Amino acid sequence: MTEIPIQTAGAGESARCPGRKELTQERIVQAAIAIFEKRGYESASVAAIAERAGVSRSAVFWHFGDKQNLFRESFQRLLMPLYDEIKLEEIPAEQRVEAFLDLYDSVVSVHRNRIQPIVGWVLESDKLADTLLDPLFRLHDRFADDLADTFVELGRDETSARQLARAIVTALDGGLLLGLLDPARAIDPDRSAGLRAMVRAAAGLPDER
Repeated sequence: MTEIPIQTAGAGESARCPGRKELTQERIVQAAIAIFEKRGYESASVAAIAERAGVSRSAVFWHFGDKQNLFRESFQRLLMPLYDEIKLEEIPAEQRVEAFLDLYDSVVSVHRNRIQPIVGWVLESDKLADTLLDPLFRLHDRFADDLADTFVELGRDETSARQLARAIVTALDGGLLLGLLDPARAIDPDRSAGLRAMVRAAAGLPDER
Protein backbone atom coordinates (compact mmCIF):
# COMPACT_ATOMS: atom_id res chain seq x y z
CA MET A 1 0.00 0.00 0.00
CA THR A 2 1.07 3.58 -0.47
CA GLU A 3 3.09 4.79 2.46
CA ILE A 4 1.76 7.86 4.24
CA PRO A 5 4.45 10.52 4.70
CA ILE A 6 5.10 11.02 8.40
CA GLN A 7 7.33 13.69 9.80
CA THR A 8 10.27 12.40 11.80
CA ALA A 9 11.61 13.51 15.14
CA GLY A 10 14.89 15.36 15.34
CA ALA A 11 18.12 13.51 16.03
CA GLY A 12 18.28 14.82 19.59
CA GLU A 13 14.91 13.35 20.58
CA SER A 14 15.68 9.99 18.91
CA ALA A 15 18.99 9.80 20.75
CA ARG A 16 17.42 10.59 24.13
CA CYS A 17 14.41 8.28 23.85
CA PRO A 18 14.79 5.43 21.30
CA GLY A 19 11.34 4.31 20.17
CA ARG A 20 9.51 7.17 21.84
CA LYS A 21 8.39 8.63 18.53
CA GLU A 22 6.97 5.30 17.34
CA LEU A 23 5.15 4.72 20.61
CA THR A 24 3.63 8.21 20.49
CA GLN A 25 2.53 7.74 16.88
CA GLU A 26 0.96 4.39 17.75
CA ARG A 27 -1.03 5.95 20.61
CA ILE A 28 -2.23 8.73 18.33
CA VAL A 29 -3.26 6.33 15.55
CA GLN A 30 -5.14 4.03 17.91
CA ALA A 31 -6.92 7.03 19.43
CA ALA A 32 -7.73 8.33 15.96
CA ILE A 33 -9.19 4.99 14.86
CA ALA A 34 -11.47 4.94 17.89
CA ILE A 35 -12.62 8.54 17.35
CA PHE A 36 -13.08 8.17 13.58
CA GLU A 37 -15.08 4.95 14.09
CA LYS A 38 -17.34 6.60 16.65
CA ARG A 39 -17.83 10.06 15.11
CA GLY A 40 -16.95 9.75 11.44
CA TYR A 41 -14.36 11.93 9.76
CA GLU A 42 -16.02 15.34 9.72
CA SER A 43 -17.12 15.27 13.36
CA ALA A 44 -13.82 13.92 14.67
CA SER A 45 -11.65 16.67 16.09
CA VAL A 46 -7.89 16.68 16.50
CA ALA A 47 -8.47 17.91 20.06
CA ALA A 48 -10.54 14.81 20.89
CA ILE A 49 -7.94 12.53 19.33
CA ALA A 50 -5.14 14.24 21.24
CA GLU A 51 -7.04 13.98 24.51
CA ARG A 52 -7.69 10.26 24.03
CA ALA A 53 -4.05 9.66 23.11
CA GLY A 54 -2.79 11.68 26.06
CA VAL A 55 -0.81 14.11 23.91
CA SER A 56 -1.13 17.76 22.89
CA ARG A 57 -2.83 18.91 19.68
CA SER A 58 0.53 20.19 18.49
CA ALA A 59 1.99 16.69 18.90
CA VAL A 60 -0.69 15.29 16.57
CA PHE A 61 0.11 17.91 13.94
CA TRP A 62 3.87 17.42 14.41
CA HIS A 63 3.69 13.69 13.81
CA PHE A 64 1.04 13.58 11.05
CA GLY A 65 0.79 17.06 9.53
CA ASP A 66 -3.00 17.34 9.49
CA LYS A 67 -6.20 15.40 10.16
CA GLN A 68 -6.39 14.06 6.62
CA ASN A 69 -2.93 12.47 6.82
CA LEU A 70 -3.82 11.00 10.20
CA PHE A 71 -7.03 9.59 8.74
CA ARG A 72 -5.13 7.99 5.87
CA GLU A 73 -2.67 6.37 8.26
CA SER A 74 -5.55 5.14 10.45
CA PHE A 75 -7.32 3.69 7.42
CA GLN A 76 -4.14 1.99 6.26
CA ARG A 77 -3.80 0.44 9.70
CA LEU A 78 -7.39 -0.84 9.58
CA LEU A 79 -6.77 -2.57 6.26
CA MET A 80 -3.51 -4.24 7.27
CA PRO A 81 -5.13 -7.28 8.95
CA LEU A 82 -7.23 -7.87 5.85
CA TYR A 83 -4.18 -7.83 3.58
CA ASP A 84 -2.22 -10.00 6.01
CA GLU A 85 -4.86 -12.74 5.91
CA ILE A 86 -4.73 -13.14 2.11
CA LYS A 87 -1.71 -15.44 2.17
CA LEU A 88 -2.77 -18.78 0.73
CA GLU A 89 -0.13 -19.31 -1.97
CA GLU A 90 1.48 -22.33 -0.32
CA ILE A 91 -1.80 -24.28 -0.02
CA PRO A 92 -2.42 -26.84 -2.84
CA ALA A 93 -4.81 -25.43 -5.44
CA GLU A 94 -7.73 -27.80 -4.72
CA GLN A 95 -7.61 -26.98 -1.00
CA ARG A 96 -7.06 -23.29 -1.73
CA VAL A 97 -10.54 -22.98 -3.28
CA GLU A 98 -12.17 -23.87 0.04
CA ALA A 99 -9.59 -21.81 1.94
CA PHE A 100 -10.62 -18.71 -0.01
CA LEU A 101 -14.21 -19.14 1.10
CA ASP A 102 -13.19 -19.91 4.67
CA LEU A 103 -11.08 -16.74 4.60
CA TYR A 104 -14.04 -14.70 3.40
CA ASP A 105 -16.24 -16.08 6.18
CA SER A 106 -13.48 -15.27 8.68
CA VAL A 107 -13.10 -11.70 7.41
CA VAL A 108 -16.84 -11.13 7.63
CA SER A 109 -17.17 -12.58 11.13
CA VAL A 110 -13.89 -11.47 12.73
CA HIS A 111 -13.47 -8.07 11.07
CA ARG A 112 -17.08 -6.96 10.68
CA ASN A 113 -16.66 -4.18 13.24
CA ARG A 114 -13.56 -3.04 11.36
CA ILE A 115 -15.28 -3.02 7.96
CA GLN A 116 -18.49 -1.31 9.09
CA PRO A 117 -16.96 2.14 9.73
CA ILE A 118 -15.00 1.95 6.46
CA VAL A 119 -18.27 1.63 4.53
CA GLY A 120 -19.69 4.53 6.55
CA TRP A 121 -16.68 6.69 5.70
CA VAL A 122 -17.04 5.94 1.99
CA LEU A 123 -20.65 7.12 2.12
CA GLU A 124 -19.89 10.15 4.30
CA SER A 125 -18.37 12.39 1.63
CA ASP A 126 -16.88 12.42 -1.85
CA LYS A 127 -13.56 13.56 -0.37
CA LEU A 128 -13.36 10.49 1.83
CA ALA A 129 -14.43 8.23 -1.02
CA ASP A 130 -11.49 9.49 -3.09
CA THR A 131 -9.14 8.54 -0.25
CA LEU A 132 -10.66 5.14 0.49
CA LEU A 133 -11.82 3.59 -2.76
CA ASP A 134 -8.43 2.99 -4.38
CA PRO A 135 -7.02 0.81 -1.56
CA LEU A 136 -10.37 -0.96 -1.21
CA PHE A 137 -10.45 -1.82 -4.89
CA ARG A 138 -6.83 -2.98 -4.70
CA LEU A 139 -7.82 -5.34 -1.89
CA HIS A 140 -10.74 -6.56 -3.99
CA ASP A 141 -8.48 -7.06 -7.04
CA ARG A 142 -5.85 -8.92 -5.02
CA PHE A 143 -8.47 -11.38 -3.78
CA ALA A 144 -9.86 -11.82 -7.32
CA ASP A 145 -6.40 -12.26 -8.87
CA ASP A 146 -5.42 -14.91 -6.32
CA LEU A 147 -8.67 -16.80 -6.96
CA ALA A 148 -8.16 -16.53 -10.74
CA ASP A 149 -4.61 -17.90 -10.43
CA THR A 150 -6.04 -20.85 -8.51
CA PHE A 151 -8.56 -21.55 -11.29
CA VAL A 152 -5.73 -21.43 -13.85
CA GLU A 153 -3.72 -23.96 -11.81
CA LEU A 154 -6.77 -26.21 -11.87
CA GLY A 155 -6.96 -26.12 -15.67
CA ARG A 156 -9.11 -23.15 -16.69
CA ASP A 157 -7.92 -20.82 -19.42
CA GLU A 158 -6.73 -17.46 -18.12
CA THR A 159 -9.52 -15.34 -19.62
CA SER A 160 -12.41 -17.37 -18.22
CA ALA A 161 -10.56 -17.81 -14.90
CA ARG A 162 -10.26 -14.06 -14.38
CA GLN A 163 -13.84 -13.39 -15.49
CA LEU A 164 -15.22 -16.03 -13.11
CA ALA A 165 -13.01 -14.91 -10.23
CA ARG A 166 -14.18 -11.30 -10.50
CA ALA A 167 -17.81 -12.36 -10.74
CA ILE A 168 -17.44 -14.56 -7.65
CA VAL A 169 -15.66 -11.90 -5.60
CA THR A 170 -18.36 -9.41 -6.59
CA ALA A 171 -20.96 -11.87 -5.28
CA LEU A 172 -18.97 -12.17 -2.04
CA ASP A 173 -18.86 -8.38 -1.80
CA GLY A 174 -22.62 -8.27 -2.20
CA GLY A 175 -23.08 -10.75 0.62
CA LEU A 176 -20.80 -8.69 2.83
CA LEU A 177 -22.76 -5.52 2.07
CA LEU A 178 -26.07 -7.23 2.88
CA GLY A 179 -24.62 -8.35 6.20
CA LEU A 180 -23.47 -4.81 7.01
CA LEU A 181 -26.86 -3.32 6.14
CA ASP A 182 -28.76 -6.01 8.04
CA PRO A 183 -26.81 -8.09 10.61
CA ALA A 184 -29.54 -10.74 10.45
CA ARG A 185 -28.36 -11.46 6.89
CA ALA A 186 -24.66 -11.66 7.77
CA ILE A 187 -24.85 -15.45 8.02
CA ASP A 188 -27.09 -17.11 5.45
CA PRO A 189 -26.51 -20.91 5.14
CA ASP A 190 -28.21 -21.11 1.75
CA ARG A 191 -26.16 -18.25 0.31
CA SER A 192 -22.96 -19.72 1.73
CA ALA A 193 -23.70 -23.19 0.36
CA GLY A 194 -24.63 -21.75 -3.04
CA LEU A 195 -21.43 -19.71 -3.25
CA ARG A 196 -19.34 -22.73 -2.33
CA ALA A 197 -21.06 -24.83 -4.99
CA MET A 198 -20.53 -22.06 -7.56
CA VAL A 199 -16.83 -21.71 -6.73
CA ARG A 200 -16.23 -25.46 -6.81
CA ALA A 201 -18.00 -25.68 -10.18
CA ALA A 202 -15.88 -22.81 -11.53
CA ALA A 203 -12.77 -24.63 -10.32
CA GLY A 204 -13.90 -27.88 -11.95
CA LEU A 205 -14.19 -29.63 -8.58
CA PRO A 206 -17.05 -32.00 -7.62
CA ASP A 207 -19.92 -30.62 -5.59
CA GLU A 208 -19.54 -32.05 -2.08
CA ARG A 209 -23.18 -31.55 -1.05
